[in-house]
Amino acid sequence: MRKIALLALLGFTVAQCTYSPKIESLFTQMESTKIGIDFQNNLSYDKDFNVFNYRNFYNGGGVAVGDINNDGYVDLYFTANQTSNKLYLNNGDWTFTDITETSGTSGKQAWSTGAAMADVNGDGWLDIYVANSGDIKGDSRANELFLNNGDNTFTESADAWGVADQGLSTHGVFFDYDRDGDLDLYVLNNSYRAIGSFNLQKSSREIRDPEGGDKLYRNEGGHFTDVSEEAGIMGSEIGFGLGTTVGDVNGDGWLDIYISNDFFEKDYLYINKGDGTFSEELEKHMRHTSFASMGADMADINNDAAPDLFVTDMLPQGVRRLNQTTTFENWDVYQGKLDWGYYHQFNRNMLHLNTADGDFVEIGQLSGVEATDWSWGALIADLDNDGWRDLYISNGIAHDLTDQDYINYISNEEVMRAIVTEEGVNYKELIDLMPTTRIPNYAFKNVAGGYKFVDQAKEWGLSVPSHSNGSVYADLDNDGDLDLVVNNVNQAPFIWRNNAETIHPENHSVQIELRDGEKLAIGAKVYAYAQGSMYYAENVPMKGFQSSVDPRIHLGLGAHQILDSLVVQWSSEEKQTLTDIPADSLYVVRRAAASPAAAPKKITTTLLAMNAAYGGRTETPYSQFNEERLIPQMTTSEGARLAVADINGDGYVDFYQCGSAGQPGQLFFGSDWYGFEQDIDAPFVQHAECEDTDAEFFDYDGDGDLDLYVASGSVQPENGSAALYDRIYTNNGKGRFTYDANALPELPIRTSSIAVSDYDGDGDLDVFVAARAVKGRYGVPASGLFLMNYGDGVLRNERMTTRGFQNIGMISDCEAGDVDGDGDDDIIAVGDWQGVRLWMNDAGQFAERTLEAGFDHSQGLWNTVRLEDLDGDGALDIIAGNLGENCRLEASVEKPMVLFVNDFDNNTYSDPILCSYWGDTLFPRVLRHNMISQLPYLKKENLEYSQYAGKSVFEVFDTTQLERSALLQVQTLRTTCFYNNGNGIFSHATLPIQAQTAPVYAIDALDVDGDGDKDLILGGNLYEVQPEWGRYDASRGTVLLNTGNREWRAATQLQSGLNIDGQVRDITHYQRDGQTYVLFSKVDGLLEEYKLSH
Repeated sequence: MRKIALLALLGFTVAQCTYSPKIESLFTQMESTKIGIDFQNNLSYDKDFNVFNYRNFYNGGGVAVGDINNDGYVDLYFTANQTSNKLYLNNGDWTFTDITETSGTSGKQAWSTGAAMADVNGDGWLDIYVANSGDIKGDSRANELFLNNGDNTFTESADAWGVADQGLSTHGVFFDYDRDGDLDLYVLNNSYRAIGSFNLQKSSREIRDPEGGDKLYRNEGGHFTDVSEEAGIMGSEIGFGLGTTVGDVNGDGWLDIYISNDFFEKDYLYINKGDGTFSEELEKHMRHTSFASMGADMADINNDAAPDLFVTDMLPQGVRRLNQTTTFENWDVYQGKLDWGYYHQFNRNMLHLNTADGDFVEIGQLSGVEATDWSWGALIADLDNDGWRDLYISNGIAHDLTDQDYINYISNEEVMRAIVTEEGVNYKELIDLMPTTRIPNYAFKNVAGGYKFVDQAKEWGLSVPSHSNGSVYADLDNDGDLDLVVNNVNQAPFIWRNNAETIHPENHSVQIELRDGEKLAIGAKVYAYAQGSMYYAENVPMKGFQSSVDPRIHLGLGAHQILDSLVVQWSSEEKQTLTDIPADSLYVVRRAAASPAAAPKKITTTLLAMNAAYGGRTETPYSQFNEERLIPQMTTSEGARLAVADINGDGYVDFYQCGSAGQPGQLFFGSDWYGFEQDIDAPFVQHAECEDTDAEFFDYDGDGDLDLYVASGSVQPENGSAALYDRIYTNNGKGRFTYDANALPELPIRTSSIAVSDYDGDGDLDVFVAARAVKGRYGVPASGLFLMNYGDGVLRNERMTTRGFQNIGMISDCEAGDVDGDGDDDIIAVGDWQGVRLWMNDAGQFAERTLEAGFDHSQGLWNTVRLEDLDGDGALDIIAGNLGENCRLEASVEKPMVLFVNDFDNNTYSDPILCSYWGDTLFPRVLRHNMISQLPYLKKENLEYSQYAGKSVFEVFDTTQLERSALLQVQTLRTTCFYNNGNGIFSHATLPIQAQTAPVYAIDALDVDGDGDKDLILGGNLYEVQPEWGRYDASRGTVLLNTGNREWRAATQLQSGLNIDGQVRDITHYQRDGQTYVLFSKVDGLLEEYKLSH
């Protein structure tokens, strides 16, 4: 060993052992008995103790890792539910010695769950804390604290230290929340009460449970004190905690806490206030969470020095198992729980990306990690040393509790009579009937900077089927890569040796052991820099599920063989900087004479800055799902668009914001004093029942001032309702408007968008009117209209031209522009289940040229379209906003999403059947109970879920029915730029992945960064989505910077300055007093105005 300043250097080694399986993949399974590990968490049930009278029966055990004897190798501690916990010494040669009995660490309680290793008393030796649970007669469930005596023996001291908590404990996490230099303890407890005993309408979140509830214990030096209530920690009976994850989410130097709650209660995010108290702020920082949150981990997945969060849930991957084991809440239940305070929760894993100061966007579906079945452990770690952290997920449950055929079977009255007798319920027989399925754990490789992951479990040698629970990563052989240890139920634990040093010799790593004196420095941070790359880690080893990982920080470095610098940020606000650090070594960094840490560098100048807010819009609640149960999302929140112009000639831009049903549109006048001021005398209240969908100022009557056209649409009004009629308000020249009842015919459509231009070149402005929906008939194409302006103050439906726009689709937006350079404006339209469509204008006569223009494979779920010259060649390009890829559905040209529309049961109502591919088979994406509810005749051929679960759409429906159906497709979900190559011929260009995180409903083009090129600002989100799919809310406003050569770069949220919460439906920019401003219009809430910085 050689010393480098304050650094102790130990080169990585290769452990020598007699048992060394052949290396065939990144990981090799080490046979546990051959390396000396004979532990197995065997679980048996009987009629008296089982999953029916103890709901956490199958939650399994945990694993703790740490060097208990300070010999340089980390040791292993396993917890068991019904057998002895086990402690194994690592001999350094891939063998282990069981010292459980001699060390005194087996534990005396009947049912152990979580385990943590931490130096509780600060003597330089790792202690062990065991969480106990179960509902076993005669057992106290008291948690146990085994203090390390320094000689491979331990003394149980939980009661003496005040931490013998007797709740239904899941885990204990040690961290220094008050930064006083010692480790405090958070004990996560699960509720005693049965799930079915709660009245969800009366939340008891603020009432502490006297028998259980989460606890925060402050270390007083030799004893802990329960400070839960005074610190702001909730401990109610609706807390079903399964995961405690600690990290500094907002970068203020104080450790925060994330609590994963199972069942109906929302998760908690406790922000550390730095004064000994916490503030629960989940709803402020996250837009939604998992429904049945379990294990979690917090680490930096995109190398931006902000900790991200991954939380597991129970959503299966694959259509067959999804159909067999899964149900989802309906819209009404979801809305009811929101009213009762349980927040937005959806059944899937969540990957929360930390964008700015602890504000998160959820990208799990975009990343491809949302569905890993009944998942427990979550680990974020660089498994192949390529410099990007990967995901390992342990999953499985010993019996499929949610198998729908099983639930239906035991609900049968005759079956229940056989099981429930005078002697009571035969629980053993009930459980024996449950199916059992083992599936492999998941190992996702980070392939796109934290935005995309690919499951490599099979390729990496990790695809052994199991029922796995707690899991950890640890460098068991000190060779510089992370091995995996997994605690299984009724199966030997997995010990996976990592072979990265052999499989990927091109990749390098460093490991850092941080010590403050003799103690491990829990809570310290590390920043590593190498040739422009940056790597970040926080030292909080208790994570995953009921487990604690290797307390040494591991950083994969990819090809970098040396660190330019290594900065250690100690939790006491001091830092230490080391330079020129060679890779492939373990460094012991001891806190020395550290210098005061500078405040974290914040971006002080952003591209845009919040300037003002105006008005306030409220969308009227309406459930389209009550009429059309099979549609995945509503089309009812399309309004809030803007019409923008100087309508009174004072030199300032004014605007009209479209209203919602029950709230009239709003007119705002621009000024130099107030920015914008609402006109309270505007005449729009008489049409308050209308749902405005689009608006535009233009001089329709040729009198020299700008009038206002307001479109009405939505599926809410009944057919023929006057609330569907478009309207024109005439301008008196001073910005005062009067409704003109004679200006428009009573249009027989539900308008979604309008495009105004002098299409026939006669000097006055005509209007193309598009429609999106036919009430109650999702998927049935709507028609467009062409309103010819004859110059007499009246717009008429030009039937010859309109005929060419019959049944053109579900149009969401349209634009007019001269895309072929012939001097007249053409029409571009986009919509649901269709491609970008182009009608070329030839002297007022239109002909569709969609295929000729290059849009033959552009079918999408398009929301908006914008025409701009983005590359400066003088030709108009197209930017189209799509659903995005942050959803469970996938679409490609080879494997499109499909919608079959037909009246399958001949009841005069159309039935839209959504389908997508899994593998090479096209499956209906409608669960059996939902399908049979809509089409009862299908029950005869699908009496059981197993009969339906694996059927393709061609097996569910007969060929004749499908051949007679309307067939719609989606081939892309990506928001896309189409570049005009001249003469109206277009090519597709890929936009950054940040543009795909949410549906895009609004686009503006302007020079944001002052380099002379037009950049893009995107806005969107969609909340009215079936709970099965979950709402789309990851957009906070996106800035795409034009870097030339038809390439784009996404600004980070910190760089852009945008932080818009809500559903954006329009964006516009304008000048005021020499400054450029950008205005965002939302479905609900205030209009937000940002000021451009350059």
